Amino acid sequence: MAKGIHSKKYRKAQQAAQRAQAAQQARREALEAIHQMQCPNCGARNTAAIEYGFPSEALLAEVRQYAGMLIHGGCEFWPEQPKFECNACKHGWR
Repeated sequence: MAKGIHSKKYRKAQQAAQRAQAAQQARREALEAIHQMQCPNCGARNTAAIEYGFPSEALLAEVRQYAGMLIHGGCEFWPEQPKFECNACKHGWR
Protein backbone atom coordinates (compact mmCIF):
# COMPACT_ATOMS: atom_id res chain seq x y z
CA MET A 1 0.00 0.00 0.00
CA ALA A 2 1.44 3.38 -1.04
CA LYS A 3 1.73 6.12 1.51
CA GLY A 4 -0.15 9.33 0.87
CA ILE A 5 1.58 12.69 0.72
CA HIS A 6 0.35 13.37 4.23
CA SER A 7 2.59 10.79 5.80
CA LYS A 8 4.30 11.34 9.13
CA LYS A 9 7.62 12.20 7.42
CA TYR A 10 5.90 14.75 5.18
CA ARG A 11 4.17 16.43 8.14
CA LYS A 12 7.44 16.58 10.10
CA ALA A 13 9.21 18.13 7.12
CA GLN A 14 6.44 20.70 6.72
CA GLN A 15 6.58 21.57 10.42
CA ALA A 16 10.36 21.94 10.26
CA ALA A 17 10.05 24.23 7.25
CA GLN A 18 7.45 26.35 9.05
CA ARG A 19 9.69 26.64 12.13
CA ALA A 20 12.65 27.66 9.97
CA GLN A 21 10.54 30.27 8.18
CA ALA A 22 9.28 31.65 11.52
CA ALA A 23 12.85 31.85 12.86
CA GLN A 24 13.99 33.67 9.73
CA GLN A 25 11.09 36.14 10.03
CA ALA A 26 11.92 36.76 13.71
CA ARG A 27 15.59 37.36 12.80
CA ARG A 28 14.59 39.86 10.09
CA GLU A 29 12.27 41.72 12.48
CA ALA A 30 15.00 41.92 15.15
CA LEU A 31 17.53 43.26 12.63
CA GLU A 32 15.01 45.78 11.29
CA ALA A 33 14.47 47.06 14.85
CA ILE A 34 18.24 47.40 15.32
CA HIS A 35 18.49 49.13 11.93
CA GLN A 36 16.18 51.89 13.26
CA MET A 37 18.27 52.52 16.42
CA GLN A 38 19.68 56.03 16.72
CA CYS A 39 23.45 56.44 16.55
CA PRO A 40 24.80 58.08 19.72
CA ASN A 41 27.50 59.83 17.66
CA CYS A 42 25.65 61.39 14.69
CA GLY A 43 21.97 60.72 15.44
CA ALA A 44 21.31 58.83 12.20
CA ARG A 45 18.81 55.95 12.24
CA ASN A 46 20.86 53.66 10.02
CA THR A 47 22.40 51.07 12.34
CA ALA A 48 23.68 47.56 11.74
CA ALA A 49 24.26 44.71 14.18
CA ILE A 50 27.78 43.30 14.29
CA GLU A 51 28.10 39.51 14.21
CA TYR A 52 31.42 38.02 15.31
CA GLY A 53 32.66 34.54 14.50
CA PHE A 54 34.51 32.41 12.00
CA PRO A 55 33.53 33.57 8.50
CA SER A 56 31.69 30.41 7.50
CA GLU A 57 29.66 30.26 4.31
CA ALA A 58 26.44 30.33 6.35
CA LEU A 59 27.48 33.48 8.23
CA LEU A 60 28.62 35.25 5.07
CA ALA A 61 25.38 34.29 3.31
CA GLU A 62 23.41 35.78 6.21
CA VAL A 63 25.49 38.99 6.03
CA ARG A 64 24.75 39.21 2.29
CA GLN A 65 21.05 38.49 2.85
CA TYR A 66 20.70 41.23 5.48
CA ALA A 67 23.04 43.75 3.85
CA GLY A 68 23.00 47.06 5.69
CA MET A 69 21.44 45.49 8.77
CA LEU A 70 24.17 42.95 9.64
CA ILE A 71 27.96 43.28 9.50
CA HIS A 72 30.61 40.60 10.00
CA GLY A 73 32.97 41.92 12.69
CA GLY A 74 35.71 39.32 12.37
CA CYS A 75 36.54 36.06 14.07
CA GLU A 76 38.39 37.48 17.08
CA PHE A 77 36.26 38.99 19.79
CA TRP A 78 36.54 40.25 23.34
CA PRO A 79 33.96 41.59 25.83
CA GLU A 80 34.48 45.30 25.02
CA GLN A 81 33.84 45.01 21.28
CA PRO A 82 30.92 46.98 19.86
CA LYS A 83 27.62 45.25 19.14
CA PHE A 84 26.29 47.93 16.78
CA GLU A 85 27.73 50.15 14.06
CA CYS A 86 26.30 53.23 12.38
CA ASN A 87 26.25 52.88 8.60
CA ALA A 88 26.47 56.68 8.21
CA CYS A 89 29.48 57.56 10.39
CA LYS A 90 30.91 54.06 11.12
CA HIS A 91 30.77 54.67 14.90
CA GLY A 92 30.59 51.44 16.94
CA TRP A 93 29.04 51.03 20.38
CA ARG A 94 27.60 48.46 22.80
